[in-house]
Amino acid sequence: MISKIETSSEPAFSIVGIAVRTTNENNQAQSDMGQLWGKFMENHLQGKITDRLSDDLFAVYMNYETDHTGYYTALLGCKCDPLSLVPDSFEQVDIPEGQYQIYSLSGEIPIIVGEAWAEIWESGTPRAYTFDYDRYNNSCQPPGVKVYVAV
Repeated sequence: MISKIETSSEPAFSIVGIAVRTTNENNQAQSDMGQLWGKFMENHLQGKITDRLSDDLFAVYMNYETDHTGYYTALLGCKCDPLSLVPDSFEQVDIPEGQYQIYSLSGEIPIIVGEAWAEIWESGTPRAYTFDYDRYNNSCQPPGVKVYVAV
């Protein structure tokens, strides 16, 4: 459930992680993202990102073919210094400074994330379709999630 919406200018940052090309058509992204999360967690890939700046996880959505109905790339990883050494089989994405609509979520993860995105898609909010991301804040109890949508 979306508990708060705000707009903010966010600074540039870099994420190192693993990626998949997917689409929301026929719930393909739900399956692909589940597999991506499974691979990331089961193989303890967060620990292989040695230059990470925190234990927060980011799911970044980028390289949109059209809008939320077309293909896009999803990358799951950690925030790193832009000059970090990227481990083999990982990718780095540099997210530029931008204006974002930020949705604070409350409820059971991962259910609330899918529900929030469905609400965002139906809202008609004008989007930039550049870089969007979910930030999973693991430093608080319970862990928090915010969705950042480029506007």
